[in-house]
Amino acid sequence: MRLQLVAVTLLLVVCGTRMVWAQELNYNTFQVGSRSVLMGGAVVGGVRDTSATFYNPGALAFVENPSISVSANAFRFGKVTIDAALGPGEDATATLFDPIPLLVSGMLRLQAAPQWAFGYALVTRQQYSATFTNAVDTPRDTINVGGVVQPLLTQFIAQSNITSRANEFWAMGAVAWRPHETLALGIAPIIAWRRQTLIERFALQTIPLVAGDIAPIGNNQFRDVDFSQFSFLTRFGVAWEPSAMLKVGATLTTPNLKIASGGSSQAQVTANNIPILNNGTIEGRLSVFGADFQDGLSSHYRTPLSIAVGAEVKP
Repeated sequence: MRLQLVAVTLLLVVCGTRMVWAQELNYNTFQVGSRSVLMGGAVVGGVRDTSATFYNPGALAFVENPSISVSANAFRFGKVTIDAALGPGEDATATLFDPIPLLVSGMLRLQAAPQWAFGYALVTRQQYSATFTNAVDTPRDTINVGGVVQPLLTQFIAQSNITSRANEFWAMGAVAWRPHETLALGIAPIIAWRRQTLIERFALQTIPLVAGDIAPIGNNQFRDVDFSQFSFLTRFGVAWEPSAMLKVGATLTTPNLKIASGGSSQAQVTANNIPILNNGTIEGRLSVFGADFQDGLSSHYRTPLSIAVGAEVKP
């Protein structure tokens, strides 16, 4: 029996690790529930508290005592860096510092149906906000004009401001059924609300440091995008506990089905004073202005069909 348990565990590790990493961590800004945070989110097989509504609704049937759980982190601190945002060696850095609500969950049982368990949860699945602000004032040996890199010593002056926000909240219900002492099945319908915004501001000016070449070039750009969406998806779960030593679980999450959405976008591009050098003479002047605004747009944020498999072994 011990050899079979070891074989099953190794098979799950080999076949399931990449799927768990790709699904459960790639789309979640942080983990849900205190024990799950300490376990790094690797609880698809071993979760045995009310956070099972989120991680594996099938495991909810193994939770013996009905309860209500509130879990939260007071603050989150982090740092994000965009390499070479404004050229070689010019990185843009943002500091993340904000409060994070995590989870309100609970469950109940009916004496008339001891094999059934019912759960609910309100989950902050993603909460991200960062502002990158960077300025550059430095000489450059080359300049890029229309995609063509020319050797020209210039003073490069640029400012960039990027603000990105993403928030997603889930309202979940769950039903779990335990047809056998060692096996449980569950389903959790989910209503998801997501809002995402992007604000970009970019301005640059190049000033030649040698006479008789390309004259100053200036450019200003900004872009704003904002969308929100209500959607529906479902998570199916199975939990198997063949012994006190081994717990195994698997989940399947459907792609989301859009219920309602809305969005807006606006952009502007300004280019001025971009002359052309011809036989030592600067000819022509160019001034370009563009603007665009759209409101009431229909947006669609898609999530993939995903599978997670996990096992928890207690030596």
